[in-house]
Amino acid sequence: MSELLDTWAKLRKQLDQTDSKVLERLVNAYGLTYERITPEIDALVELIQAQMDAGKLTKESISKSSAYKKLIREIESELDDYSTWLKTEVKTASNDAAKQGLSAGKFLLLGALAGSLGVPVNEVPRELVNNAPPDALSFLADYLNPDGVLFGRIDKLSGYHADEIAAGILDLVSQGKNPRVIADFITDNYGVGLTDALRMTRTAQLYSYRQSATAVNKENADLLEGVVWCAELDDTCCMSCVALHGQVFPADFICDDHHNGRCAVLPWVKGMPNPIEQTGADWFATQSESVQREQMGDAKYEAWKDGKFELSQLTKDYDNDVFGTMKGEASLKDILGEEDANNG
Repeated sequence: MSELLDTWAKLRKQLDQTDSKVLERLVNAYGLTYERITPEIDALVELIQAQMDAGKLTKESISKSSAYKKLIREIESELDDYSTWLKTEVKTASNDAAKQGLSAGKFLLLGALAGSLGVPVNEVPRELVNNAPPDALSFLADYLNPDGVLFGRIDKLSGYHADEIAAGILDLVSQGKNPRVIADFITDNYGVGLTDALRMTRTAQLYSYRQSATAVNKENADLLEGVVWCAELDDTCCMSCVALHGQVFPADFICDDHHNGRCAVLPWVKGMPNPIEQTGADWFATQSESVQREQMGDAKYEAWKDGKFELSQLTKDYDNDVFGTMKGEASLKDILGEEDANNG
């Protein structure tokens, strides 16, 4: 199975490189928007300090001030412009990722066949693997519809984050917080908009990549026992992905990992052993208690050690209005029920 895993490692590196370039553009563009609102932040902070020194600071005095109104207006304007630009970036990145997924799906199958034939991947006849059908990327039309759910979510970024910052400033003023604390709050919460943009863009890329790669597997289902979930097993891997590592699914299964998920599914060629030799559960069992406890969290670890649930129960399906069904880590309440979780 080394040819398949080596092939996936190379493809993963290519995907990461593409991903990092896109995300770097998003970060740089967002940084420029912050630079443009910095004078307005400074002006509001100066006003708050002056009113505080004069003993005249109130929530109402700030909410009615031109400095406050201008800052919120500028934040919303900057985020509106950024969202418009972001939709173009997401559309381009998703199309590119989908095309990359078609290529990756074929190379993964060639890597799997290399193991079964006992030859290097570059010696596997390309004609053994069928290309995805011509309509393999048709899903992009609905997915990237300007009036669709994904772009609708992006359109909400500006209003949501501007409202959160506006309300937070007034709340902190009413609490009598230091102006520098308020300035830090504005900076930190403005940054949350970038976090949302990065998460949506990266998940959109991965969704497109996996969707098209699955089209290749589906077209070559006669060669496969199925596909196998492959996680990057390390101390940052969520317990859902640990539990899923090594599980087998039908050939047409799309890797429905959570937001920002790093997992993939590998093709399992008929007549060959499962390409994942060690399941996530077996890997987890070899980790130290401190690693297990940190990765699970104290409450889950104690319940698991007490035999209250199996590792396989740590993954659950949830519905997302943009990406459909996704897999994520189940809470202790999900597994045991509220009463048993509280008693645990």
